Amino acid sequence: MDTNLLIATADELEEVVAALNSPLRRRMLNLLFRNELNVNKIAENLSIPQSTCAVNIGILEKAGLIQTRKVPAPKGNQKCCVTSFEEVLLMLREYERPDESKALRLEMPLGLFFEHQVYPTCGLASLTNDIGYSDHPDSFVLPERVHARILWFGRGFVEYHFTLTRIQTNIKRMRVSLELCSEYPSHNTDWPSDITMWMNGQEIGTWTSPGDMGDVRGKLNPGWWADGRSQYGFFKTWSVSREGSYIDGVPSSNVTLEALELSERSIVKVRIGNRENAEHMGGVTIFGRGFGNYDQNIVLYIEHD
Repeated sequence: MDTNLLIATADELEEVVAALNSPLRRRMLNLLFRNELNVNKIAENLSIPQSTCAVNIGILEKAGLIQTRKVPAPKGNQKCCVTSFEEVLLMLREYERPDESKALRLEMPLGLFFEHQVYPTCGLASLTNDIGYSDHPDSFVLPERVHARILWFGRGFVEYHFTLTRIQTNIKRMRVSLELCSEYPSHNTDWPSDITMWMNGQEIGTWTSPGDMGDVRGKLNPGWWADGRSQYGFFKTWSVSREGSYIDGVPSSNVTLEALELSERSIVKVRIGNRENAEHMGGVTIFGRGFGNYDQNIVLYIEHD
């Protein structure tokens, strides 16, 4: 479970406020805080019909306030639910997102990492097949890795080098966005992982993924990708400005653009992985174009004055 949900846009505000504007749904959230219950148990605890329970669970799920997964039951499957966040944070001014039409956009294919250190469970796959051998780190040095659209490792890191066309002197913010989650053999939605990003050697923030998501099929996954494997991740954004570092607009560290020494280099090094002393060593799965729910690779945006 994440610590908080940042509401930074009018659309997000409308959906979340609508979901919370019900005493019954607020009672549901209180009941589900750190407790995973199926719909039958929720209805029983709140003394409401199952049909009423299911409708309201759907509203909370759509707003992102709860997570659900299907588990085997004596007859078919049952939906289990748990809260996604401890707090909901409302920004009274809309979070200033980069103007992508005016920002320099650099997209990095997943297989073009410059450095890596990975440990099983690990692997890569293209749009048509697995690359190399399952759980064999040497697969990450095969030439075919350039075709990777998804990669995963139980611990370690991958590092990408974004080459700028010139030394940057007037940057006001840099942002890295990607889809990712934890890594577990097959999948496990309850497998937290502390995923950290570094830029030019500076640690800019750690996000705790709730698990390796495989409860429903990813929207973009190719047909050959089995249902029992990792299916989708969470779209996350790490950014660095002149004031500090952020994850999805929430402050994550005091590292500023000045610490990245961009005036002295034309390369931005982006490392993604688990710290060696991470509390939750749950690995990393990164989704690129053609996998998961977001059709993009790793993207770096650079905003100038």
